[in-house]
Amino acid sequence: MGRGFWVMDDISSLRQFASGSTNQFFVPRAVYRSRRSARSDGPSDPQYSRPGVRLDYFLAADFEGDVTLEILTGEAVIRRYHNEIEEEEEEPQDQGMRAPRGRGTGSSALGTEKGLHRFVWDMRVDGPEGENGEPTRGPLAPPGKYFARVTVGDWTVTRPVELLMDPHVAKEGITQEDLDAQFEFNTRVMGLSHQASELLTRIDELLSSAPEEVETTPTGRRDRKRRRAGSEANPVADLNVIRSELATDNSDSYPPPMLISQIRYLSGMTSSADQRPGNYAYTRYDELRTWLLGLTEGVDTAGEILEIQVEEE
Repeated sequence: MGRGFWVMDDISSLRQFASGSTNQFFVPRAVYRSRRSARSDGPSDPQYSRPGVRLDYFLAADFEGDVTLEILTGEAVIRRYHNEIEEEEEEPQDQGMRAPRGRGTGSSALGTEKGLHRFVWDMRVDGPEGENGEPTRGPLAPPGKYFARVTVGDWTVTRPVELLMDPHVAKEGITQEDLDAQFEFNTRVMGLSHQASELLTRIDELLSSAPEEVETTPTGRRDRKRRRAGSEANPVADLNVIRSELATDNSDSYPPPMLISQIRYLSGMTSSADQRPGNYAYTRYDELRTWLLGLTEGVDTAGEILEIQVEEE
């Protein structure tokens, strides 16, 4: 059936293991903050460990309650996991003489069964709350010292965690101050993107509750200027115009990217590599923020008029 080689790159939990009769949370090794990928192209390729901080804990017995893992900076929680996070769907097995498809090691959910468990923190912080009520994925945390806290019922243990500067990044002249500035900027862009998405949701809610006699049928982006000029006395038309500036109209073959798309482009531009954001990024952020503030004022005004119309019915 073939042969294979296994390289065990982190057995610190085995060295620290004390007893099988008590719960244990082992001190993790310091980890280089790297953007490498653990993806494999096929079943014959090496199976790499998942990039991130490997957090190992041992449960002396099966546990049916809530298990949580938190990443902290001092007292502030920057990432929170719990055992209700769904496992990734299991990869289908290849048939015949082929080996199973490769995948990264480490679990994407917190185990509750008796025994040793490994969870990998992807070195990212929590983003704003998503539609499902769970936090979205935020930017990479900068190098520095953190804490990891595991809670199993009444049992809680906190361990130090350290993210080290990637030596390849440092060799390029990137400093800790550069990565701190990048994290701060990307956090601001993430917040701006969330505000724009919330404004879009608010517009849709207002349009769905608008009185029928003032409802209008939105048209494509080519008609946007005409609708803006003719929407002076119609709050629903105003909302449709604002919505067309927020969300890209994909009904056209080559739609121009609108505000939400442009914010996401800025985020991708400043978060795809380890670097300090340039002056253009800050200037562009201010422009997009000013644009969003103007649209928000328009939604406030249209919402007030709609509220009056609903009360008059």
